Amino acid sequence: MILLLDTSGPVCRCGLANATKLLVWEEIHEPMAHGERLAPMVQQQLAQAKDKLSAIALVSGPGSYTGLRIGAGLAKGLAYGLHLPMYALPMTEVLALAALPLVQEAGLIQPMIDARRMEVYTARFNNLGERLSEDEALVIEDSFFEEPKYLIGDGVPKIRAEFGEKKGIHYLELPPLGHAMQQAALKAVEHRNPIDTAYWEPHYLKTFQPGPKRSA
Repeated sequence: MILLLDTSGPVCRCGLANATKLLVWEEIHEPMAHGERLAPMVQQQLAQAKDKLSAIALVSGPGSYTGLRIGAGLAKGLAYGLHLPMYALPMTEVLALAALPLVQEAGLIQPMIDARRMEVYTARFNNLGERLSEDEALVIEDSFFEEPKYLIGDGVPKIRAEFGEKKGIHYLELPPLGHAMQQAALKAVEHRNPIDTAYWEPHYLKTFQPGPKRSA
């Protein structure tokens, strides 16, 4: 049984899965809820589980600096305390897996993870879900739409609102990510690629930029 965690963006996600199915999955769509809601959600799910936990799989980024730190802290604490292996799941790969059942024609799958303004975190995958490029921070311009693509992720709404409908561009609705995370976690376990919990850091992609200090 694998614990699945995602705090990389505005949605707090948590679930349990085994080798054959997603056992439980919850998503909390509340702003700034990670620090308050994640630990109780994990505790409740583990208390109700019938099987013993054997691994932890955490979305490693790219995404929110603060959110990633919250998830990493909890995951590391559980991994140390329970002596469990921990696996890092790139959000771009999770989104590519989520897109596969929705792909109808040939074309690239390109995750869109919301960053600032017209910038997204993204990577390129083929229509089999195989990675073609590394994660990058990209400012979207008209030239981005010159080849057919399937776009998926929380960055899609702002891109669609700014650029509208484009020939060959498919804007995909973002489904609950439980099954995609299960697939990504099983793939990581199969490749026997746990992280070094002591030294691992989330994949921030960009250097943290603190906001302005609040006045007293």
